[in-house]
Amino acid sequence: MKIAVLVNETGVTAGFSEKAELYIYERTGDTWVADQKFDWTPGNHESMAGLRFRLSQMVHWLGDCKVIAAGPTHGFYRVIFEGFGVALWMIEGRPQDFIPQIEHFYCYRQEDRDGTSELIQPIAGKAGYYSVDLRDVMAHNKPLNSREVLIPFFKEAAFARLEITCSHIPKWFEKELPLHKLQMDVETRNNGMKVHVYPV
Repeated sequence: MKIAVLVNETGVTAGFSEKAELYIYERTGDTWVADQKFDWTPGNHESMAGLRFRLSQMVHWLGDCKVIAAGPTHGFYRVIFEGFGVALWMIEGRPQDFIPQIEHFYCYRQEDRDGTSELIQPIAGKAGYYSVDLRDVMAHNKPLNSREVLIPFFKEAAFARLEITCSHIPKWFEKELPLHKLQMDVETRNNGMKVHVYPV
């Protein structure tokens, strides 16, 4: 597996709004080795079209590497990378501290991840829009809780909006959503509520 990491001059993850270097890490035996580098410089007053073009060049350079880890950054980067088939993880720290966690998510929890991700479905005709009915999920998948269903999606998926139908807002949203650079709107209905979660 290959994992790209955007880091600043101190060696910790950087956001796309700062000058940084993107390294591709690949496992060699028991260690992760970075032997390819892409220099990233944020554009000043750059249009969305210009940004999308530069990110497309980055994706082309990545080749078969489909996972990027970066520091806190604007949510629209997730949406752009999703369009290119690349998953963006927003995570703070040094590569050696979190790369094993990302590898574990993709390689060793595949069966568990498939079981939860299929509960969240894309909305037809709306690119980047997904929905899930937590009431139905909890009724038919009793071992699961809302955190187990949603956190993997928040960490991995690049999405524009997730519509969550539920009877109440999960208490952990207040702490976890800001960590993933997400925010929410709440729509109250007679038979429950709909929570709209989307990137900041």
